[in-house]
Amino acid sequence: MTMSYARRYLLYGTVFGLCFPFIASLMDAWLSVGHISFQSILQVQLQNPLLWMIDTAPIFLGLFAYFGGVQYDRLNVSQAQIHNLNKLLEDKNKDLESKVQERTEKLESSVKKLVEANQIRNEIIATVSHELRTPLTAIGGAIKLIKSKTVGDINESGMELIEVADRNANQLNRLIDDILDIEKLEAGELEFDVQNYPVKKLVDKSVAMNQPFAESFDIKLVNDIFDDDVNISIDKRRFLQVMSNLISNACKFSPANSSVIVSIRHFDKIVRISITDSGKGVPKNIAGKIFEKFFQVDSSNVRSRGGTGLGLNISKSLVECMGGIIGFYPNDGQGSVFFIEFEEA
Repeated sequence: MTMSYARRYLLYGTVFGLCFPFIASLMDAWLSVGHISFQSILQVQLQNPLLWMIDTAPIFLGLFAYFGGVQYDRLNVSQAQIHNLNKLLEDKNKDLESKVQERTEKLESSVKKLVEANQIRNEIIATVSHELRTPLTAIGGAIKLIKSKTVGDINESGMELIEVADRNANQLNRLIDDILDIEKLEAGELEFDVQNYPVKKLVDKSVAMNQPFAESFDIKLVNDIFDDDVNISIDKRRFLQVMSNLISNACKFSPANSSVIVSIRHFDKIVRISITDSGKGVPKNIAGKIFEKFFQVDSSNVRSRGGTGLGLNISKSLVECMGGIIGFYPNDGQGSVFFIEFEEA
């Protein structure tokens, strides 16, 4: 076992501190008096206090060395502890780095697989959508020819069946359009032709375009628009698409013989277009999901009236791409108010 510095210095100080004064006193007595005795030693020490201090100095030096050794031992212990802690910390860091690297590689692998799967899904959707477009166009053309009686007369029962086929063909066509729009939006490939347009004329046109759809649900479409020539910067085609989505949703969720109100308000350089329905409103527990892809408030009811759950998601993306805001809030009386906002151009 290695002797500590404190014990070593204490041993040196004790041996040297006890021996040196005794030998020094004997030599001092011999040189001064000529003989060695207790009286001669005492006499020499009393006559010269400085000589006594010099003779006993090694004792104090030994004590000083002892306390210095204690502190040095403590410092060595502290340094050893720090070294051990540093080594432990390095080991922990290496272990942590190894785990992080392993998990990072797994995460990168998962992300890569997810990206590949998403790419495959988009390619399948795009292919199926484009492949459906051609026969669907042919079906739609044939239905229009039959409805126009170009190929001959058709009785009332047959016309009803043709109307059902036409509605379903149009619904399938809208579904394909929505899927293709979603694909382009996610890929950032959807082009916008943004120009300044008078908002009143655009909203008037939206109401006129959706009037037949509202009538098919026995809904009265009310145009509550002030006479203002304020302009907004939007893509005309995409704006009309958003308005059609919002108005058609309002008609679907409103009871028969009720009203859907389309209005414009202009305040603080902001133009707000609102569509107010007369339905049951949006439940609070699903309000945060209303703009999610494929989300439907009531799947059974929506499917009976037609709907894919893509309209609001696409509308939100289109509005935001044009620099606007879309949202909704409960109507004071009944139903909900969906709105879009744009800055005045």
